[in-house]
Amino acid sequence: MHLRKPKSLSNPSAYITWLFLITIIYFIKSFNIHFALSTPLATSSYL
Repeated sequence: MHLRKPKSLSNPSAYITWLFLITIIYFIKSFNIHFALSTPLATSSYL
């Protein structure tokens, strides 16, 4: 069986960029949840 690797996995810079984007997205989501729990006005604005 010969499996062809995707370019995103064989390219280290694209893999690092993808991990960087995922980290930013999770950081923003966790920050929004923490901010929404601390203030009721933020909950209505983020929904």
